[in-house]
Amino acid sequence: MRLPVASVGQVALSQLTLGIGAQVTLSGHPLMSTLDAARARSNDPRQPLVIPPLFTALKASSDSIRQLKATPRDSALDTPLAIQGDSSMHYDLLARVMQTARMAGFKNISLQVNRTGTIATVTTAPAAGAP
Repeated sequence: MRLPVASVGQVALSQLTLGIGAQVTLSGHPLMSTLDAARARSNDPRQPLVIPPLFTALKASSDSIRQLKATPRDSALDTPLAIQGDSSMHYDLLARVMQTARMAGFKNISLQVNRTGTIATVTTAPAAGAP
């Protein structure tokens, strides 16, 4: 028996999720402990907020998405990045995570929060001078 062949076009890219709890995860894959992320020092004096191990993982993801979408290497991505953090997350860590994501090429960053038992998404605007 020979089955017909079907083509559905390009693979759909949904949003990536960056989780911040006891660990920092990217699409469910652990990257580092949150304590390690908070203690990480930037290796770029012009970008003191960047978390190097997180930048490496996000940059690899953004480069892969650019390749799939045939987008120029240093252009900002439209693919959403959702940050899910628990209520114990400190603002300074959130600021560093968001800046790291921007430097890796993500311009569409949202925060997911619980609102009366449901998940809501709050989209942030790109920072001035962000790629």
